[in-house]
Amino acid sequence: MVADYLGQIRAIQPEGPYQLLGWSFGGLVAYALGSQLQRQGEQVALLALIEGYPFDRWASRRIPDEQEIIRTTLEGLGYDLAILGEEPLEVSTVKELFRQKESVYANLEDQYFGAIPRIGSNNVRLAASFVPETFHGDLLFFLAAEDSSASPTDAWGPYVDGQIRVHDIASAHARMTEPGPLAEIGRVLALELEKAGKPKINSNNK
Repeated sequence: MVADYLGQIRAIQPEGPYQLLGWSFGGLVAYALGSQLQRQGEQVALLALIEGYPFDRWASRRIPDEQEIIRTTLEGLGYDLAILGEEPLEVSTVKELFRQKESVYANLEDQYFGAIPRIGSNNVRLAASFVPETFHGDLLFFLAAEDSSASPTDAWGPYVDGQIRVHDIASAHARMTEPGPLAEIGRVLALELEKAGKPKINSNNK
């Protein structure tokens, strides 16, 4: 996955400096991209993670099945799992539950929507086997203040030889890419890119 992303990124921007951002599992991908680019002699001007943690956070976890992925996602959106019952949830039911919470996932066609739990289960499997390389530089971390009990500094400290700067966002992990949290994340990123001499971004855009 990292090799694929790296090839696509370098096809558009052959040389650094690079700015990388990833959320959750995507944070591990962004981190791995940053490490790989540095190994290739490129400059990574910004590495930012939204609630992405290294493998030791996942190591003790059993790989969830598709229904568990669905239920965990619904729980993150605020649903009471006890009310949903124990029977397997059909795609149509899950889409309606997502629609009620105004999730962008509800707009996907069934074939793509049905792939979400398979992708989620595979991402956990990949995360459990991921061993980070050392990143030479600072790490910007956006923490979901409403439900995160992990310390980004403790989690990433063994792998990052620069400063780990943590910004608390008033959100739960599953809601970090909704408009409110993204607006706050965007404001911080705009300042970071401005410091690096890049054009200021519009924090209202995804």
